Amino acid sequence: MNKWIVLVLFSILVVACKEDSKKSVKYTKPLTPIRTKAATIEEAYDRVSLVGQVEGEKEIYIYPDVSVSGIIRNRKIVEGDPVVRGTPLMMIDRQAVTGNHYNYFTVRAKMKGIITNVYVQNGDLVNPQTKLCKIVQMKRVKVVIDIPEREIGKIAKGQEVHIFLHSYPDERFNGRITHLYPSVDPTTLTLRGEVAIDNPDLKVKPGMFARIDIELKKKKALLIPLDSVILEDNIRYVYIYDPKTQRVNQRKILTGETYGAKIEVIKGIQDGDQVVVAGHYQVIDQEKVKVINGNRQP
Repeated sequence: MNKWIVLVLFSILVVACKEDSKKSVKYTKPLTPIRTKAATIEEAYDRVSLVGQVEGEKEIYIYPDVSVSGIIRNRKIVEGDPVVRGTPLMMIDRQAVTGNHYNYFTVRAKMKGIITNVYVQNGDLVNPQTKLCKIVQMKRVKVVIDIPEREIGKIAKGQEVHIFLHSYPDERFNGRITHLYPSVDPTTLTLRGEVAIDNPDLKVKPGMFARIDIELKKKKALLIPLDSVILEDNIRYVYIYDPKTQRVNQRKILTGETYGAKIEVIKGIQDGDQVVVAGHYQVIDQEKVKVINGNRQP
């Protein structure tokens, strides 16, 4: 009998210990890490981006003289050679055509520049229509652009532009609109223009593709990172961090123009508000969070 009483008391003690253990273990969810960036009023530039191909400011093709036909001899040039006006480029042996011995014609450069293309080899038979080589002036180059009709009234001759090249992704080149054509192309509804770029070190090569950014106007605007905006059911919103409560608040916003990696906010937040720029897809409204600005996480 005493044995049974002891077993019952032991069972009650074990159950009570388990209940106390359950009460003492409480799960705490870790705070979601976020990064923030203050919304700021900045000078925002409205711009048009166009593309074009780099050309020499002046380019000429060299041909034999009108009455000269024969065989190329003693070609002296290769691509990349600098020349000045009058530099001998090659000779044309006219004996094959005239039958006269020592009947040679010297082809000379007609301007100072760089030989960018050579189209003939020694031994080639040429005539007055044969293209021999190309000379380009490269100390100053140009990009031909096509300006959409809706932007024509905002662009003027002499306007400064910024040029970006795939070959130099971390560099920005400066240029200026030097020429606007007199009429709009009726097929493309664009106006052709030319942008000149000073090129003293010859880094910008003819044939490169360029992006031309033309700044049209500037204004003061409240800007935030474009990546911080969440779009859901055609509604844009962001999360704003409150340092006092350490919580995030969902704010619906009205946006304006996009400026590169930033977007204008017209309504919904104020200058100085701490916008969540990382971790904003992992939080909900009024959630308590952990700010880790300066760390690599998340």
